[in-house]
Amino acid sequence: MTKSIREIYMDNFLKNGATVTDIKIFLKRTYDIELKKYKINAQPHTRWKFNLEKEIKDIKNIVYINCYEIKGCKSKPFICGVTKTGSYGTTDFNFDRNANNKIQNYLITGRSFLNDNDFDYDKSVIYMFGCQDKQEAYLLEREIQHKFHLFGS
Repeated sequence: MTKSIREIYMDNFLKNGATVTDIKIFLKRTYDIELKKYKINAQPHTRWKFNLEKEIKDIKNIVYINCYEIKGCKSKPFICGVTKTGSYGTTDFNFDRNANNKIQNYLITGRSFLNDNDFDYDKSVIYMFGCQDKQEAYLLEREIQHKFHLFGS
């Protein structure tokens, strides 16, 4: 039986060897940007988002990396996105694996990857850095997604 393009893509994504360390080294060497690690506890009723907002209150135009957990193994990066753009705004992190599952392109998202493989978000950490403006953030988001074969947010 021939595999679909989507199945081949997802198989290749699972073989992706990119690590957060690889992304950190690339950003530092290429742009002199430090990718920072923020410990979170993205569980209901933990006020994690409020605590994170206080910690990053002066950072805007944020590019972030979310990781996923493989049972019994360490986490791996899989999403690169932009948040808190413009005049600061608010962060829009959402760790719900089933959010947006009714939208047309759901089958090619990071969430569908998690659900198809019975993985979950790493809800203990998020990596991010701020940019000068929105355009810079979107440009770096795109480069990281392409260079390290990550899903968009």
